[in-house]
Amino acid sequence: MKSPDRITGTLTRCIGHEKRRDRRFSVLAIIATVIPSVASIVTRHVKGSVLSNHGFIKGFVRFSKVFMVGWNNSARPNNPGHSQFFARLRAKMPHRNIFAFLAVCAKVWFERRRGGMRPSLASGVQLERAKRERVLVDKIVATTKGAFGGALAVLWTTGAAFADQPRPWEWRFQDAATGIAEQIHWFERYTLWFIIPITLLVLFLLVWVVLRFRASANPEPSKTSHNTAIEVIWTIGPVIILLFLAVPSFQLLTAQYSPEDPTLTVKATGYQWYWGYEYQVDNPVSFDSLLLKDGDRAAAGKEDKSRYPRLLAVDNEVVVPVGETVRLLVTAADVIHSWTIPAFGVKMDAVPGRINEAWFKADREGLYYGQCSELCGKDHGFMPIAVRVVSKEQYQTWIAAAGSDLNGANKALQAAVEGGANDKVAAAGL
Repeated sequence: MKSPDRITGTLTRCIGHEKRRDRRFSVLAIIATVIPSVASIVTRHVKGSVLSNHGFIKGFVRFSKVFMVGWNNSARPNNPGHSQFFARLRAKMPHRNIFAFLAVCAKVWFERRRGGMRPSLASGVQLERAKRERVLVDKIVATTKGAFGGALAVLWTTGAAFADQPRPWEWRFQDAATGIAEQIHWFERYTLWFIIPITLLVLFLLVWVVLRFRASANPEPSKTSHNTAIEVIWTIGPVIILLFLAVPSFQLLTAQYSPEDPTLTVKATGYQWYWGYEYQVDNPVSFDSLLLKDGDRAAAGKEDKSRYPRLLAVDNEVVVPVGETVRLLVTAADVIHSWTIPAFGVKMDAVPGRINEAWFKADREGLYYGQCSELCGKDHGFMPIAVRVVSKEQYQTWIAAAGSDLNGANKALQAAVEGGANDKVAAAGL
């Protein structure tokens, strides 16, 4: 049996990849473990059941048998026909643990399809990178031996390590930074208590009807045309459920459109493809906020991509004080855009010739990211939004200097924030 690092190296040479997707590995391990198990169960138990005549099940069972026969015969000398294919496959990837084999194979194939890779033979650098994956592969091999909890633990800890910055495959809401965002998150969890049972009930009824009322079990079908009790239940039941959903949703909607008296008013104007901001204060401040290019990071002092993520960092952030209500006026100069900060629970369309109003009140300091959320042309995906929430004292110092020297005020604020303990990069959104 080859060692895990040799397996990964062989896979790398066969398929070719350059960029790793470690955080997705634990998910692929679970999938690669479940699929063979399901195939095995179907192959063993579907024969003779009511589903055995279904065309898809027949094809699935036939495919499973052909695959397993070919795989087993590939170990024999002088194997004929299609088994030679499996022999070549086994020779290239001779791993006896089929689950670990599938997990590694799925990982490399996924990277080839989704990352910035080229399908070529692996270079020495790639092989060294594959060797460094040994610890990760060891975890997958251990996971696929039956410890599903271990795989889930790896997935959990991997996600927790990147809880305060943008991360791929994020499947939950970003951390809330305003009271409105907290209410949105609560309402989403609240609705799941209704949606999941209803979905399971409908699925159960569908399977039950298919099996119970199939033609072979009902040679003489029932001629019942209606049932008063059932009709009353399926009318009153949904009405009650909708009432339970409507009341908190209207409460949330009312809160979104009932802002406190604003301390600060900022006008955001969408252009193709950047944002412009105007502070309505005694000493007016206005500036454009453009995507920060990789070549400009050093000059801006923003080389740390964990704090200033690629394709989300900007040259000039919006600066607001913590704990203060900010009134946001949103418009556009050319086409429709949308100003969105997921952590604030704010998404407002920017329409040419019209000013829309939104508001937010950040509860904690940090650097929060968003993006334009309305398709607006070829560079729609390169219109990031960055809002830096600072203390009231830091904001007053910044706004006093920004009117005459915006660049100097930004650098002074950046140095003060990064030198303290309050620079927390919040989750970014699409």
